[in-house]
Parts: sequence; structure tokens; C-alpha cells
Amino acid sequence: MTESKKVYLGELHGGQSEVLNTAGRFNVVVCGRRWGKTYLGEDIACEAAAAQKLIGWFAPNYKFLTENFRSVRRRLSEAIASSNGSEKRIELTNGGQLEFWTLENPDAGRSRKYDVVIIDEAGIVLELSDRWREAIRATLLDRQGIAWFLGTPKPPHSIQLRNYAFYQFYQRGLAGQDGWKSFHRPSKNNPYLRPSEIDAMRREPGMTQRVARQEIDAEFLSESTDALWTMALIEPFRGRRLPSVDKIRTVLFLDPGNFSVSDSADPTGIVIATKGSDGHYYVENDLSGAYTPNQCARLVVNASEHYGAKVYFESNQGGEFVRSAIRNVSPISVTAVPSVQGKEQRALAPLGCYEMGLVHHEFEFLDMENEMVNWNPYDTKMASPNRMDALVGALNILMGNASMGMTRRERVRRS
Repeated sequence: MTESKKVYLGELHGGQSEVLNTAGRFNVVVCGRRWGKTYLGEDIACEAAAAQKLIGWFAPNYKFLTENFRSVRRRLSEAIASSNGSEKRIELTNGGQLEFWTLENPDAGRSRKYDVVIIDEAGIVLELSDRWREAIRATLLDRQGIAWFLGTPKPPHSIQLRNYAFYQFYQRGLAGQDGWKSFHRPSKNNPYLRPSEIDAMRREPGMTQRVARQEIDAEFLSESTDALWTMALIEPFRGRRLPSVDKIRTVLFLDPGNFSVSDSADPTGIVIATKGSDGHYYVENDLSGAYTPNQCARLVVNASEHYGAKVYFESNQGGEFVRSAIRNVSPISVTAVPSVQGKEQRALAPLGCYEMGLVHHEFEFLDMENEMVNWNPYDTKMASPNRMDALVGALNILMGNASMGMTRRERVRRS
């Protein structure tokens, strides 16, 4: 029996096999929880060792590293010539070698040369770009080696998504740069996971849509360090609801988009919010989306009746067109609000209420909240955050302040 036959190569599921069979030189696998990324990495490492290759395995910290080392050692047990637990080094009888490194060490892998490099849990390695550039990349030069970056997206709140190394590497793969290749595999891509179990995980208490999209669907979600809002201003105060008898005033605010139903359309922001007798503000719904004028008008009329909301709209861009469309459907009162201040200035008063814990999102409004935590007031190239604008407009109306930049005449009309 040859040494390679003593190596346990597990049975990969279809999704893992497809990734392995279509791999490039530098591979970025972005996957949901329990998809099997570490198992795939171990299989790659064991097969390479059986082929007398040199492998470098990198993990975020010692805890992960120890688990990886023990698992690979079990799979290679019959072919091992020597194993050093303290140095985390395995040598096979055929000359194949594996070395395991923690990326807490900035010089991990320095001076080594490898045929295969595997970086497990790459999504939580904050120094990934530095470690790759300053130490790991050079280990592949002599033997023209390949690399695997395996992980679930988990960008920290302290950095912008475009500065998150795992995301940067993923984008390089999507663009096909210099041998890079990227794969996106949500948890459901693992055929051994029951859909009912994944759905049950989504329903777990505290499992918000945002967390589920990141952990299960493997989507890159983040907050901008230059954004006015953070999830810390939203999440702790979510879910509080107000009895209808305690509602002082409810408004529906509409921020016009370009009234198209195409996928690339600038959506129309439509947000319903209420001021309670407790002095708090309750965001009841976000109905924003891409609509034709008639669709938008009917939606607004129905929502106004359902929530008992007075309708306001920003009149600067397409405003009167909105009024006409709504009046073609119903004679409800519609008030125009011109904005004479910039977005950041209009947002300051509502932001202050969030900072005091006075604003409650009754549900998780993922698209609107993503705009809130990613809109950068200093980036003039960003798309207009119409959902956020509608929220700001609604709260300013309820607060009765001039943050919307309303003229005196408009404030009189409103009252």
C-alpha cells in the first residue's frame, strides 16, 4: 500500500467538489456557517501532503490552530513519520510536510516555502492584508504555490467595507485579477444541512435579518466609520411598540425616486413613523421601493388609511408630480416639504433622538438600516439614500423642528 492510500480523504459534497474542481491559483471562498470550509481546507491539505507537497496552514489564533492541527493529524495518522505538537508540524513518511501557524504572529511563515497555503477563518483576521503582503505571499514564490482563503464575512464595525481585507480579496477574485478566483457559497449550498434547520436558525431569538444574511447567506455587510448612525444606536431600542391609544401623531413621508420598476431604479423612500405620548418616536414601517407613479400613489393612499397617517413629501425633486399622482387616486391631504438644507444638517436632530434612545424601529428594516449605517456625508459619489431621507423627513415632521429646512410659510401650512 502506498503512503497516499494511508491518508484519509473525506467525501466532499457537491458544492465543495465544484469549488475544488474549478479553482484558480489564489482562491477566496466566502461561505455561510456549516458549509464545510474547514473540512474542504483539510482535504486540500491532506491530498497535497500525500502528493509530497509542502503545506502552510494559517489560523487566526491558537484555539483555531489547535483544532485544525488535531483534525489533520487524525486524518493523516497512518502516514505520519513524525508529529510535533508544540511546533505544530507534521511530516509524512513520503516527505510531505505541514506546518501550522497562528496569524497573531506577524512573521508567521516567514522564510518558509510552500506548495499550498490555507488561511482558515480568513474573515476574522483583521491583519489579513498585512500578513499576506508581508509574510505569506513570499512563501509561494519558490514553488509557484497556490493559496486558499476560507471564511465567513465578519467585517468589524470600526472599518468601512472597502477597507476590509477579506472583502478586498473577494473583489479581486470576482474581477479575475492575476489568477485570483472567488466563490460565494451560502449555508444552504451544503446538501447535508436540512433547510428546516437553516430556517430554524433564522428564527432564533436575537437572530436579526442582518446577522442571518451575514452568517447564513455569507453576505458582506458593514458600517461606515463616517456614517452618522451605527447599529449600536438602533439595535438596543428595537421592537418596542406603542398601543394605538397612546399615539399622538403619525406621518408618512415620501422621498421621490425616479419612478421606475427596473432593478437599477433609484427607489422612492416611503417611511411611516409615530410620535407617542411618552415622547418617544416609533418607526412603524419602511415601504420604500421602485414603483411607477400609479403604484406609488396607491401604496401611499392605502398606507395612509391603514396607519392613520398624514402624508408629506419632499418637493425639491419631482414633488408636484407626486401630489398629482396621489390626487388622481384619492383626495387625501398631501403636504409638500421643500428641503433647503443638506442631508447631514437635516439628519442631526433625528440623530440626537437616536443617541438618547428615543427612536424605536418596530421591526428590522434591513435596507433602510443599511443606508443609515453606510451613508457617508463626505462621499459625494454615493447613491442617494432615499429610505434614510424619508426616515429623517418623517422624524423631523414629528419633532416639529426646522431641520427639514422648511420655510415659515410651509411650517404654517403644516400646522
